[in-house]
Amino acid sequence: VFQRFRWADIDFFLLDDRYHRKPNRWPAGPDKRMLGLAQMNWLKEGLVSSDATWKVVALGNQVLNDVGRFETFGRYPEERKELLDWIVGQKIDGVVFISGDRHRSELTRVEPPGGYPLYDFTSSSITAGIANLKEDDAEWSLPNRVEGTLLLEHSFGLMRFSGPRKERVVTFSAMGKDGTLRWERSVARTELSSAKN
Repeated sequence: VFQRFRWADIDFFLLDDRYHRKPNRWPAGPDKRMLGLAQMNWLKEGLVSSDATWKVVALGNQVLNDVGRFETFGRYPEERKELLDWIVGQKIDGVVFISGDRHRSELTRVEPPGGYPLYDFTSSSITAGIANLKEDDAEWSLPNRVEGTLLLEHSFGLMRFSGPRKERVVTFSAMGKDGTLRWERSVARTELSSAKN
């Protein structure tokens, strides 16, 4: 089950990371896919045809985490590389990812060769258990986490888009379960442009 909808000048792509998914424990290779060929092709077609200022790609699992022990798109390295390389190669501007399922909130950032910075806003969870990360855990010092965004408590996330169309900014906010702001970071749409490279 995957779908797309538009709100103002933002296209949202809601992906299904379960139905076509091969087991996490399978060895990496071209047949180990989380999204499957049909969904991947649908996503690519949707992104390339979108004239939206922002393209928000929502996946249940983190997209940009390279060291996740459990369920992340990083455990499907060839399929993830295919998507990120395609975004760069097709010069698809304004892409951001949102995700969950890590029992913590954080913002991760990578800059693929030849591309612009990509962000993944992870928000989870409001009711389930909290990740039990320790300082010697590889995910405690995740190298591509934006500094100061790890939140190990019940929380929820907000995304706010503001400003004139050509100068839009997205603000990611991590909120405590009581609605108190824990951290926020803003990214200008002009930063997410292949024209810079």
